[in-house]
Amino acid sequence: MKTGAVLLVFWLAPTVLWAQPEDEVAYLAELLLQASELPKRALVVGVESYDDLPDVTNATSDATRVSLALKDLQFAVTPATDLNRRQFFEHLDDFVDRSLAVSLPEQAVVVFYFSGHGFRFGDDNMLVPADAAATGESLVDKAVPLSHVVQRIVDKNVALALFFIDACRTELTSLQELELEVGFAEPLVRHNTYYGFASGYGKPSFSFVREGDANSPFARSLATRLTMPGVELHSLFEGVRQEVANLSEQRQVPHEHKDFFGDYYFALTPQHRNALRGQLSTALILAALRGPGCVRSYLASDPASEFSTAARAWLLDQNEPLKGSVHCE
Repeated sequence: MKTGAVLLVFWLAPTVLWAQPEDEVAYLAELLLQASELPKRALVVGVESYDDLPDVTNATSDATRVSLALKDLQFAVTPATDLNRRQFFEHLDDFVDRSLAVSLPEQAVVVFYFSGHGFRFGDDNMLVPADAAATGESLVDKAVPLSHVVQRIVDKNVALALFFIDACRTELTSLQELELEVGFAEPLVRHNTYYGFASGYGKPSFSFVREGDANSPFARSLATRLTMPGVELHSLFEGVRQEVANLSEQRQVPHEHKDFFGDYYFALTPQHRNALRGQLSTALILAALRGPGCVRSYLASDPASEFSTAARAWLLDQNEPLKGSVHCE
């Protein structure tokens, strides 16, 4: 293993090694060898049984299916079902304080998935807990702003946070009395985040397409595609979008919002893993000649690849900021 990795370093950049002390080359190679996959954490919430609102068919099984897919991808999953508002905040705080309590900054990939009722209110997206009232301002007061969930998670400086919201608006007929706008507002928090919504603005989200379906079309397609190797996030979601649109006869079309550079792959192919490994090796060696911007450039292009831990470790070891100039020529 060590011999192969060191040979990879020499093969990638033979023209610059002459300028490097032998111990520096060994140090860079050792960092590459120690590169490990970023910690992966997920909070998966399904609210199916409501006190005053219509139940959401399949919300629990949707959360279970997505949880299983994430576990297959080596995510440490925290599941929760039928939470009232107090429990929702408690679970969120516990997840953030325990699961995201890592020693280095920006050292986790986080997924948040919610299945249940949701609606738009003002400029925010509201997630509806089990004890929400059926009508009026009480419903708004009992709902959980998605922006709060996002802010609590990204405040931990995670490498990448992905939010999948599988919420059915059309079942909440009582909201018509409030004349609230259907759909979801544009996300407010923008910091290495990604949002995948089950439907677009003003469109319904279905708990099932055919009577007896075990999952919503969005949850089924998402869970299936998450584990497909070699498919980057945008292409993955485009597949979900097309499949859900076809299943629903265009009545439901998922919507995404991406706010990070580079790509993210839930499941890498061996070829792509080797390519990322080689790119990191090159960036580390060039950094010794041309400065830390080369390593920050690697992080900017792949903020959550499985080798970004080594890139961050190198910057921290050099007392260099993780963000800043990415100049590398």
